[in-house]
Amino acid sequence: MPVLSTDLRIPATDSYSLAATSFLPAGTPRGALIVNSAMAVRRGYYADFARAAATQGWAVLTYDYRGIGDSRPTRLRGFAARATDWMALDFEGVLAWARREWRPARAVVVGHSFGGNALGLAPAAATLDAVAMVAAQNGYWRLWPAPRRQQLGLLWHTVAPIVPRVWGYMPRWAGLGGEVPAGVVLQWAGWCRQPRYALDDRSHDASGYARLAAPLRLISLADDADFAPRAAVQALAELYPAARAEHLPLRPRDHGLTRIGHFGFFRPQAQALWPLALDALAPRE
Repeated sequence: MPVLSTDLRIPATDSYSLAATSFLPAGTPRGALIVNSAMAVRRGYYADFARAAATQGWAVLTYDYRGIGDSRPTRLRGFAARATDWMALDFEGVLAWARREWRPARAVVVGHSFGGNALGLAPAAATLDAVAMVAAQNGYWRLWPAPRRQQLGLLWHTVAPIVPRVWGYMPRWAGLGGEVPAGVVLQWAGWCRQPRYALDDRSHDASGYARLAAPLRLISLADDADFAPRAAVQALAELYPAARAEHLPLRPRDHGLTRIGHFGFFRPQAQALWPLALDALAPRE
């Protein structure tokens, strides 16, 4: 099935301009699929997955959060943004645009890591028809086994609170895989120090966690112990109590792969796994 991809600018709910790319199938789409990126990951990383989803009939949007990729300002130092903004403003704006422009019969989300675990910060999470989360986790650092637990404890209690304040943003060398606005990291680090993650932060509306009642598939990877161990993925399901959640753990060798890890699911080499996410978005009988 042919797919038309187009680069766009979409306004967040506060009118901040976000870079996005649409992937449209031939004919009438079966619904709108929004891809929520992982922390510091640009939307282009998901292009192959988005194109494959479009061949299955979905109208797909990938986008860069404010401060990331083509949605970042010329100067990141001092740029005002919080982790909350990525869902409550950016995702909300992208979803609203998709509903206004496409009038889809269904609205669904594939969230990678942060893009899934923070979805409850978006009030519109309650209106979604289905969600698939890949390597998404409750970020509370004590959910990791040693010695990774100690490494994350150092990151969230020392490195993350200090480095962004000194540099004015989180530099790539600090360990997040890319440059991230200071306010995003400072707020996120606070969540990762708390057992109930973003729900323990009273400074924002987190009602979407309790109100998301759509079918939810949580996909975890057996070789992703550094970023999303099984215990942290299972703990995330508890933050979405109304969702009809299922946890699908994957082992690379069971699918003819030597490694998947935290990022490998969306690479073309792992495309045989993509139906495990996309099938979760179809209507359930």
